[in-house]
Amino acid sequence: MLPESLKYLTVLSTPFKGLKLKCYLNKCSSKKMFGISWHTLLYSIKYPDDFFRYDVPPRLIINLFKKEFIIYVVPNTSINCEREYWEAWWNYCNKTNKKENKLFRLNQLFDNLSLTWIRLSGKNEHEIKTDYYPYILKNKYLVSYLILDKLKEIESKIK
Repeated sequence: MLPESLKYLTVLSTPFKGLKLKCYLNKCSSKKMFGISWHTLLYSIKYPDDFFRYDVPPRLIINLFKKEFIIYVVPNTSINCEREYWEAWWNYCNKTNKKENKLFRLNQLFDNLSLTWIRLSGKNEHEIKTDYYPYILKNKYLVSYLILDKLKEIESKIK
């Protein structure tokens, strides 16, 4: 079993796309000349529903001569959807039945966590829907998601 600080690496064995590294260089306000620190995925739990809220990705910080070099672990997706990715991953790991197979767990996740966001755009405030599951799932799991989505759409039209 992985220590809590490295638990996010289990994403590699889940239906979610892989990870990549993102680097930044900042001026450091600290008086440290040298330092290394590791920070795991930061999140908060909102009660009463045990709702996971993403804050900051896992990162390694290296301080050298009042400069701060930060290496973030972020999802390898075509658009910026870090929040949706980490929230879906956390819910998949903690809110689905671990005794079941990946497809069953994904179905549980789809039922419990919608990643469809609606924003209003323009003067007439047109609704623009964005579904993030197609961006964060590996291709072989994306097919089952799209089929389930179409079946739900057909079912709602029948009722």
